[in-house]
Amino acid sequence: MYNVTVEACRFMKNPQSNPIAGYLHSLFKNYSNMNHTCPADHDVIVDKLSIDFLNKQVTEVLPFPQGDYLYQTKWFAYDIQRATVDVYFTIY
Repeated sequence: MYNVTVEACRFMKNPQSNPIAGYLHSLFKNYSNMNHTCPADHDVIVDKLSIDFLNKQVTEVLPFPQGDYLYQTKWFAYDIQRATVDVYFTIY
């Protein structure tokens, strides 16, 4: 559906700069400690993210068709890939 590259440090300074990244960030920002600009000098934690909240966001706010999905992020620092995070989910 989307293939977007976002410079995370720049985005965190101005979250309105990228509507797609802003939408995705809104899915977990209230449940995460990822709420500041760079440098990130600690682990990023997402905690107590409600499935009901996610269901509403992906079926009412921005409707996604039924199916299997992968939300993949690749994290780089100093032009070196440091991490890949894959989240698989199904909408039915």
